[in-house]
Amino acid sequence: MRLIDFLQKRSYESDIQLILTTHSTSLASKIPLESMFICQDNKVFSLNTDETGLLKGDYLFLERFLDSTKADLFFAQGVIMVEGDAENILIPTIAQIIGLPLSKNGITVLNVGSTAFLRYSRIFIRANPENGTINIPVACITDLDIKPEINTQDQLIDPTPETIEVKREGITARLTQQNVKAFISPNWTLEHDFARSTFQEDILRAVLWAKKYKIVILLGLLILRRTKLKKK
Repeated sequence: MRLIDFLQKRSYESDIQLILTTHSTSLASKIPLESMFICQDNKVFSLNTDETGLLKGDYLFLERFLDSTKADLFFAQGVIMVEGDAENILIPTIAQIIGLPLSKNGITVLNVGSTAFLRYSRIFIRANPENGTINIPVACITDLDIKPEINTQDQLIDPTPETIEVKREGITARLTQQNVKAFISPNWTLEHDFARSTFQEDILRAVLWAKKYKIVILLGLLILRRTKLKKK
């Protein structure tokens, strides 16, 4: 970090152009985004404001939140963007179970937090695709976010297929472009859809285990606290 600060300062002060190549996510997270280039398949893709789909506000956002962990996207062969911790934990585990470990295949999972997909996915969108596109597949896994209604008998009432389709088409149109593609949960959220799928029994068992372990942990902390108080 200090090296990058030093080089940038000398470059501005001396009006000298510096070219630095790196595989370091820490260095990549520190360099101004508009000064970066992605090298792939004997091609060089500039990330300056005239070459990408990034908006001015995206650059400001990414300079604040594109840390060394998220900068892994610059070196990946594929990127899976998710909006929360549940997906961030589950997807690599599922990939491992089905025999497609993400790290072995050069794929990184990027937790964008909430729904900031466009802030990150526009990095891979070219303003002039006729000059070539970045050949890194990007999957945006997002919730449909249509909450089912609950009737007077405490039964779930799913939205109509027409409502679901309209919402799905809107999300797809917003996120899908060039090598970026949206993958949308069937109904509400990932957790909700998992709980209503064939994993229903497993989800219930996991919830009960978590509740049991939470009680055990709380009892342990309570005993430890009382022990300390007695010693005092």
